[in-house]
Amino acid sequence: RSLNQIIEWRGKPQTIRVDNGPEYVSGKLMEWAEKQGVQLEYIQPGKPQQNA
Repeated sequence: RSLNQIIEWRGKPQTIRVDNGPEYVSGKLMEWAEKQGVQLEYIQPGKPQQNA
């Protein structure tokens, strides 16, 4: 719901960069991204500086 609100306010991104936390590798987020046409880009494990 929150992600859909952000899309309404800011527009749909092409890509969302995320780390490998369980909340980001869940099937629900992957399903949402696929339905929205948004690509999920995962950073390398142990490389939090890639979030910049």
